Amino acid sequence: MEDSKDSVIKDKMMNAIRQATASKDEASPTKKSDTAPEGNLFAPWNKEKEIEFVQKFSKSGGAFIFCEDIADLVNKLTRAANAYNWHNIFCNDLKLREILSAAGIANSDNIENQSSIEVGMTSCEYLIAQHGSIVTSTVVDPTKKLSIITDTHIVVAPIDKVVPDIGTALSLLQEKYSNYLPAQISIITGPSKSNSVEEQFIIGGQGPHKLFLFMVNSNL
Repeated sequence: MEDSKDSVIKDKMMNAIRQATASKDEASPTKKSDTAPEGNLFAPWNKEKEIEFVQKFSKSGGAFIFCEDIADLVNKLTRAANAYNWHNIFCNDLKLREILSAAGIANSDNIENQSSIEVGMTSCEYLIAQHGSIVTSTVVDPTKKLSIITDTHIVVAPIDKVVPDIGTALSLLQEKYSNYLPAQISIITGPSKSNSVEEQFIIGGQGPHKLFLFMVNSNL
């Protein structure tokens, strides 16, 4: 049975997401009106996608943290670093490194000669509501291995990265990169579940033991 305190926290988080996205639904370029069975990986998706993503992501074992803005992100990163002993975070994203520094968290972009990394942070390409999955690429992670060799993977993403399904994500990736997809695209679905291969999607494989997603209600 779910703890009453956890239930209250979840309700507050869900309400915050609903309020944050209420004005975006009608104008969203990824909103679809068709229906299709849930089992179809490329099926259009009708449910409120942000809520669906959080439910599926949490069910797969990921730790979800909703942040109202950048200041709230900095505050919650600081608290999480203290709680989980994140002493030094690998990150090759300059904006995210600035946020980590603002949170007082030591960080580095040096990955040479490392077979494993305790904690790594990246952004993402998209968040797939239908399966609670995170899409990354070699643009997000030029090392091609961060989501595999990292014990704890932290993803920071604005709320508008949520899309209904894989088909939508692929279409947006093709549009974003002018029909020339990155050399590697990865789909992460929960801890220790990473689907990755050059220009293909596969099921299974290695992945982080712990997966955190900080979703921010603003642009990064």
